[in-house]
Amino acid sequence: MGKGRKKHSENGGRKPRGYKSSVPTHQFCFDVVLYFEDHSMDVTLSKFYKDLEGSQLQTKCTSVYLWRKKKGKLVELCNSTGTARLRKSESEMIAPTRTDVVEWIAGDWDELTADTIANGFKGVVKESIDDGASKRQVGQIVGRIESMDLLDKRMGEVSE
Repeated sequence: MGKGRKKHSENGGRKPRGYKSSVPTHQFCFDVVLYFEDHSMDVTLSKFYKDLEGSQLQTKCTSVYLWRKKKGKLVELCNSTGTARLRKSESEMIAPTRTDVVEWIAGDWDELTADTIANGFKGVVKESIDDGASKRQVGQIVGRIESMDLLDKRMGEVSE
Protein backbone atom coordinates (compact mmCIF):
# COMPACT_ATOMS: atom_id res chain seq x y z
CA MET A 1 0.00 0.00 0.00
CA GLY A 2 1.36 3.44 -0.99
CA LYS A 3 1.99 6.27 1.40
CA GLY A 4 0.10 9.54 1.52
CA ARG A 5 -3.31 10.71 0.38
CA LYS A 6 -5.43 8.43 -1.77
CA LYS A 7 -5.63 9.65 -5.35
CA HIS A 8 -8.90 11.10 -6.61
CA SER A 9 -8.54 9.65 -10.08
CA GLU A 10 -6.22 7.39 -12.03
CA ASN A 11 -4.16 10.38 -13.13
CA GLY A 12 -3.69 11.52 -9.56
CA GLY A 13 -4.56 14.97 -8.35
CA ARG A 14 -6.31 16.30 -5.35
CA LYS A 15 -9.93 15.66 -4.49
CA PRO A 16 -12.04 18.75 -5.22
CA ARG A 17 -13.59 20.72 -2.39
CA GLY A 18 -17.03 19.66 -1.31
CA TYR A 19 -18.30 23.22 -0.95
CA LYS A 20 -18.48 26.17 -3.26
CA SER A 21 -17.57 29.50 -1.76
CA SER A 22 -19.27 32.22 -3.78
CA VAL A 23 -19.05 35.81 -2.63
CA PRO A 24 -21.41 38.19 -4.46
CA THR A 25 -20.33 41.58 -5.77
CA HIS A 26 -21.29 44.76 -3.98
CA GLN A 27 -23.57 45.68 -6.88
CA PHE A 28 -25.45 42.37 -6.61
CA CYS A 29 -25.94 42.86 -2.86
CA PHE A 30 -27.19 46.39 -3.45
CA ASP A 31 -29.62 45.22 -6.15
CA VAL A 32 -31.01 42.56 -3.80
CA VAL A 33 -31.47 45.11 -1.00
CA LEU A 34 -33.24 47.57 -3.30
CA TYR A 35 -35.57 44.85 -4.55
CA PHE A 36 -36.21 43.66 -0.99
CA GLU A 37 -37.35 47.17 0.04
CA ASP A 38 -40.39 46.87 -2.25
CA HIS A 39 -41.05 43.12 -2.08
CA SER A 40 -41.32 40.36 0.50
CA MET A 41 -38.44 38.07 1.42
CA ASP A 42 -40.00 35.09 -0.39
CA VAL A 43 -40.38 37.04 -3.64
CA THR A 44 -36.85 38.45 -3.34
CA LEU A 45 -35.31 35.02 -2.78
CA SER A 46 -37.28 33.45 -5.62
CA LYS A 47 -36.09 36.19 -8.01
CA PHE A 48 -32.39 36.10 -7.14
CA TYR A 49 -31.96 32.49 -5.95
CA LYS A 50 -34.29 30.32 -8.03
CA ASP A 51 -32.39 27.05 -7.66
CA LEU A 52 -31.89 27.03 -3.89
CA GLU A 53 -34.03 25.38 -1.24
CA GLY A 54 -33.90 24.36 2.41
CA SER A 55 -30.98 25.47 4.53
CA GLN A 56 -29.26 27.16 1.60
CA LEU A 57 -32.27 29.41 1.13
CA GLN A 58 -32.30 30.22 4.85
CA THR A 59 -28.61 31.18 4.64
CA LYS A 60 -29.34 33.57 1.77
CA CYS A 61 -32.23 35.03 3.77
CA THR A 62 -29.78 35.83 6.57
CA SER A 63 -27.40 37.37 4.03
CA VAL A 64 -30.13 39.66 2.70
CA TYR A 65 -30.84 40.94 6.22
CA LEU A 66 -27.12 41.58 6.78
CA TRP A 67 -26.83 43.42 3.46
CA ARG A 68 -29.83 45.55 4.41
CA LYS A 69 -28.04 46.51 7.64
CA LYS A 70 -25.03 47.78 5.71
CA LYS A 71 -27.01 49.45 2.93
CA GLY A 72 -25.30 52.80 3.55
CA LYS A 73 -21.89 51.29 2.90
CA LEU A 74 -23.20 49.48 -0.19
CA VAL A 75 -24.52 52.77 -1.61
CA GLU A 76 -21.10 54.31 -1.08
CA LEU A 77 -19.31 51.36 -2.69
CA CYS A 78 -21.66 51.24 -5.69
CA ASN A 79 -21.12 54.90 -6.59
CA SER A 80 -18.05 53.83 -8.53
CA THR A 81 -18.19 50.98 -11.04
CA GLY A 82 -14.74 49.83 -9.94
CA THR A 83 -15.75 49.17 -6.36
CA ALA A 84 -19.23 47.97 -7.35
CA ARG A 85 -17.63 45.00 -9.13
CA LEU A 86 -15.48 44.07 -6.14
CA ARG A 87 -16.47 41.30 -3.76
CA LYS A 88 -14.70 42.52 -0.64
CA SER A 89 -13.72 45.93 0.64
CA GLU A 90 -11.08 47.07 3.07
CA SER A 91 -12.40 48.87 6.10
CA GLU A 92 -10.70 52.12 6.99
CA MET A 93 -9.56 52.54 10.57
CA ILE A 94 -9.33 56.16 11.67
CA ALA A 95 -7.31 57.00 14.75
CA PRO A 96 -9.13 59.14 17.32
CA THR A 97 -7.94 62.69 17.85
CA ARG A 98 -6.68 63.86 21.23
CA THR A 99 -9.94 65.71 21.75
CA ASP A 100 -11.90 62.50 21.12
CA VAL A 101 -9.77 60.65 23.67
CA VAL A 102 -10.15 63.40 26.28
CA GLU A 103 -13.94 63.47 25.77
CA TRP A 104 -14.06 59.67 26.04
CA ILE A 105 -12.10 59.75 29.29
CA ALA A 106 -14.22 62.61 30.61
CA GLY A 107 -17.37 60.60 29.97
CA ASP A 108 -16.17 57.71 32.12
CA TRP A 109 -13.92 59.63 34.54
CA ASP A 110 -16.16 59.13 37.58
CA GLU A 111 -15.98 55.34 37.23
CA LEU A 112 -12.16 55.26 37.33
CA THR A 113 -10.32 54.63 40.59
CA ALA A 114 -7.44 56.82 41.72
CA ASP A 115 -4.98 53.96 41.13
CA THR A 116 -6.18 53.52 37.55
CA ILE A 117 -5.72 57.21 36.84
CA ALA A 118 -2.25 57.30 38.41
CA ASN A 119 -1.14 54.18 36.51
CA GLY A 120 -2.42 55.67 33.27
CA PHE A 121 -0.14 58.67 33.59
CA LYS A 122 2.96 56.61 34.47
CA GLY A 123 3.59 55.77 30.82
CA VAL A 124 3.20 59.38 29.71
CA VAL A 125 5.13 61.28 32.35
CA LYS A 126 8.59 60.47 33.69
CA GLU A 127 8.82 59.54 37.37
CA SER A 128 11.43 62.16 38.17
CA ILE A 129 10.85 65.58 36.70
CA ASP A 130 14.28 67.07 36.16
CA ASP A 131 14.09 69.23 33.08
CA GLY A 132 11.83 72.15 32.25
CA ALA A 133 10.23 70.39 29.27
CA SER A 134 8.86 67.61 31.48
CA LYS A 135 7.51 70.13 33.97
CA ARG A 136 5.76 72.01 31.17
CA GLN A 137 4.33 68.73 29.87
CA VAL A 138 2.90 67.88 33.29
CA GLY A 139 1.58 71.42 33.62
CA GLN A 140 -0.18 71.14 30.25
CA ILE A 141 -1.80 67.83 31.18
CA VAL A 142 -2.97 69.15 34.54
CA GLY A 143 -4.18 72.38 32.93
CA ARG A 144 -6.17 70.46 30.33
CA ILE A 145 -7.79 68.30 33.00
CA GLU A 146 -8.55 71.36 35.16
CA SER A 147 -10.07 73.23 32.20
CA MET A 148 -12.55 70.39 31.76
CA ASP A 149 -13.47 70.51 35.47
CA LEU A 150 -12.41 66.89 35.95
CA LEU A 151 -10.33 67.43 39.07
CA ASP A 152 -11.99 67.12 42.44
CA LYS A 153 -10.72 70.17 44.36
CA ARG A 154 -11.60 68.58 47.71
CA MET A 155 -9.10 65.73 47.23
CA GLY A 156 -5.93 67.83 47.32
CA GLU A 157 -2.67 66.57 45.88
CA VAL A 158 -2.18 62.95 44.85
CA SER A 159 0.71 61.18 46.56
CA GLU A 160 1.98 57.63 46.33
